[in-house]
This record gives sequence, C-alpha cells and structure tokens, in this order.
Amino acid sequence: MVYRGLTSRRVLATEWVQGEYLARSPPDVIARLVPIGIACFLQQLLQDGLFHADAHPGNLIVTTDGRLALIDFGLCARVPAPDTRKIGAAILHALDGDVPRLLDDAIALGFLPADVDRVALTPLLRRVLATSTDAVLRDAARAGAGGGAEPPAGARRESYAAVMRRRRHFGTITDDLNNIFFRFPFRVPDYFALITRALVVLEGIALTADPSFDLLESAAPVSYTHLRAHET
Repeated sequence: MVYRGLTSRRVLATEWVQGEYLARSPPDVIARLVPIGIACFLQQLLQDGLFHADAHPGNLIVTTDGRLALIDFGLCARVPAPDTRKIGAAILHALDGDVPRLLDDAIALGFLPADVDRVALTPLLRRVLATSTDAVLRDAARAGAGGGAEPPAGARRESYAAVMRRRRHFGTITDDLNNIFFRFPFRVPDYFALITRALVVLEGIALTADPSFDLLESAAPVSYTHLRAHET
C-alpha cells in the first residue's frame, strides 16, 4: 500500500513488508515463487510498460503468509508501448532458436540497423541460442551409455534438449550476446539492460533450488498469452 499523504514526486512512502529474503528461502519456496516473479516482471514489461528495475536479491521478499513481494521502487523504467509486443515476440523467437525472425525483432526494436550484415551475424546468434550441438549430444551419449554411439539424428532434440538447457542459462546467453554487441552496430536501450539484470537475478536465485531451471522456457507461456491478447 502507498501512503499518498506522505508521498511526493521524489519520495514514495509504502507500508512495511515483513518477511525473509527469497534467496535465503528453502528450495521448495524458491521453486514455487520464482515463476511468479518472472510472470510479474513480464507483466510489467509486456503489458504495463513500467517495471521495477532494481531486482537485486535484497528487494525480493517472501512475506509471512508465503507471498512474493517486491520492495524499494526507487528505480523504475518505462518501455515504449510499441516495444512491449515486439519484446514478447523476441522472447518466443529466442526460445525457438528462430534467428532470422529474432533479427527482424531486433531491427523492429531499433537494436540493429536495417542494413546489418545478416550473413555474418546469423551464425553467431545461432551458436549462442542453439538448443543442441553435436558436442553436447556426444557428451550426453557417452555419459548415458558408457561411451556408446551417438543417438540417431531424428531423436536428438527430444532426448537431449534438457542437457543443453542445463548448460545454457540466461545469464550465460546474456554474456555471449554482450560480446557480439561489441562486434556489430547494436544500439541497446537503457531499459533493456535493466530488464536483463532483473531476469538474471531471478534465474540465479532459481538455480540455487533447481540447477535445471530454464528461464526462457518459464517465460514462454506468459509471453505467448500477451501476444495472443494483442492479436484478439
């Protein structure tokens, strides 16, 4: 609750939230609340256009009745309304590994110029977002079959997608993308850096409870729902 009488343009007065830090909570509590936190941030990002931009572990609280609370709204950021739907589409295209459409999204959002060298950039992004690679599949086959043969090509994605998800967390993908940003004329808005920071924090907390947690997969249903809402 906001105390309007004590709030001004520069001061936001809210009720005291009693609870414990999410990052210090038991694994079952983290596993239950992190998806709620992701849905909350995506709602702010994809629908509200105004989001809490300071999601460090000290600002994520589990209340005494077991709910997730965000505190300290001293840093918030706005997303231009036309960008919210495009970001939702980009999340789904990243999850699908659809690099050509992801490049279209980046151009539409103004991250890249229309004349960017797609031929040079596409394979770099494909490697970052790949959901399977021959090397990972061979490692998985050896681990599961005592050094046995590589699985049939037709069964690779279904049988071994989880292996890659465990190795390609969102924070790692973000670091790899930052390296690419230095090589191509990316123009990243300030709000995007704040978004990725919030999501990396949530993923880091989630991984302490579940090492196989996949942030993009968790974000997909919320992103899809918002895209469908825009289409109807």
